[in-house]
Amino acid sequence: MRPSRICLLITLCLIQFLPLRGEDYPYRFEGKFEEWGPKWLDLIALFLPADPVILHAGACYGSETAALAVRWPHGKILSFEPNPHAFERLKESTVCLNNVRLFPVALYDRMDCLPLYVCYGSTGRDPIFESASSLLRPSECMEIHYQGPIIEVPCIDLDTWCKISETDQIDFLCVDVQGAELQLLKGSQKTLKTAKVLYLHTHFFPFREGTTQYEELCLFLDASGFTPLSHWYREGLEGNAIFVRRDFFDSFTTQDHTK
Repeated sequence: MRPSRICLLITLCLIQFLPLRGEDYPYRFEGKFEEWGPKWLDLIALFLPADPVILHAGACYGSETAALAVRWPHGKILSFEPNPHAFERLKESTVCLNNVRLFPVALYDRMDCLPLYVCYGSTGRDPIFESASSLLRPSECMEIHYQGPIIEVPCIDLDTWCKISETDQIDFLCVDVQGAELQLLKGSQKTLKTAKVLYLHTHFFPFREGTTQYEELCLFLDASGFTPLSHWYREGLEGNAIFVRRDFFDSFTTQDHTK
């Protein structure tokens, strides 16, 4: 059987039966503070000042941006969403939050106009799935599930954006860009030197061409001075991880901040 057909069969099983048989993709955890999963913002707050500069990439409809703004009322939240329809929803979700600034662009590894593969599900007509939209083309075995329009969107690397906007420091990066996490981070290497904490979506399956896999993400961040703190995930699928700058982590472990 051709590898592409095997991939398709695996994916169909994943999509159709995961909600009913989650035990096929068991929950896993690695790191410290597993019990803090429901209050991950409070865990991250231990490493941040009361007024951090927070960057949220892949904001979609804004529920997470709003949570960040409420958790850090004295902070500055910089929220990025390139999908025009989702951006309108983002504006509605944050209209009353004075500490949020919105930007209708994609953060990537370069400044350009690039195709955004908008996801409207298997029918190609249901915007409820557009949080799965990405700058990365769907992999062959996922094309059937990632149907939707392809639109051109403006992109910029974070280092260039910080220079243009005269932003000297980002304390906390919250990133969910549907597989393009590593591309974004490689365009942020100057900015990463100022960051204390990262919260990143993680992947173990090739949902899209060039999807960042967790192992390569860890290698890059280790070389950039970060250590994994907590990682909640479904084995073989995806998850969420907190990375902390290594010197902050070393300082943290000498004290008890968790009580």
